[in-house]
Amino acid sequence: MSYNAKYILKIELAQFEQIFKIGETDVNSLEEVEKMITPTLLSNCLKRFIEMRSDWEEAFKNRNEIAN
Repeated sequence: MSYNAKYILKIELAQFEQIFKIGETDVNSLEEVEKMITPTLLSNCLKRFIEMRSDWEEAFKNRNEIAN
């Protein structure tokens, strides 16, 4: 997606999402952005999703402790 002179790459998993904003002047084309979506990038995103879920579960647990 292109918006505000930026390509927006949004990766979602369940209730979590990661967004990358790439300036249109930083790449030559949408095809170049697509080539940047490598297995390594997706693997690293998955690792961050796992960390995000862990952080959220911890925050949710703390919320229950604060409420008591």
